[in-house]
Amino acid sequence: MVTVPQARTLFYTVYRWRPGSFSSLAAAERLTNANLSRNADIVNAVATGRLEDAFITSTFSSITSQEAYRLTRIASSPIRLRTTYGVGTYIRHAPDMPNGFIIITSYPRDE
Repeated sequence: MVTVPQARTLFYTVYRWRPGSFSSLAAAERLTNANLSRNADIVNAVATGRLEDAFITSTFSSITSQEAYRLTRIASSPIRLRTTYGVGTYIRHAPDMPNGFIIITSYPRDE
């Protein structure tokens, strides 16, 4: 299950649960690379250490996959599936990596 931090306090982090996956590894690589390219200024800021981390998004004209979500945070809430047209990628500065950053997660999203 993929989580994206939404709000942080000193002792508690609130997450949004958005299970989703790409149709193949090749699709994941292609869409993630496209997302990185579309957000080159932010990626460069993370790579150079001006930003410690970033969550970047892109919307595409074609379907990226599907994601499951609940209408409320209650576990018994119905699960809905929706088609996604976007990608979200969380990157973090990593000076020991060749590009200066590491991809923590990337997944299809719609929002």
